[in-house]
Amino acid sequence: MPGRLNDAIAQYEEALRLQPDSAEAHINLGNAWAQVPGRLKDAIAQYEEALRLQPDFAPGWHNLGVSWLHLGNLPAAAAAFREELRLSPNDPAARQALAAALQRAQDQ
Repeated sequence: MPGRLNDAIAQYEEALRLQPDSAEAHINLGNAWAQVPGRLKDAIAQYEEALRLQPDFAPGWHNLGVSWLHLGNLPAAAAAFREELRLSPNDPAARQALAAALQRAQDQ
């Protein structure tokens, strides 16, 4: 719901207080932080923790890659997209994201 982002963040933080090993809650909190200007590093920290807990979760690698891409860390973005592609080799979005990160790196 629009305007309820702070409530969502508080609820995900509470969920993590109760279940700190919930990869899903870390991903959801990361997704919420990614919507807050200036909080992408917090989103990245949540994605990284989720992937530490569940390293085979391809969408988490995608979210991490997109966040790194927005911050301009192209090597980290490409590494995340490569891992996503390793886990989901037939995913066209993963292939496209990796190609975009590599193209941006080449253009610099």
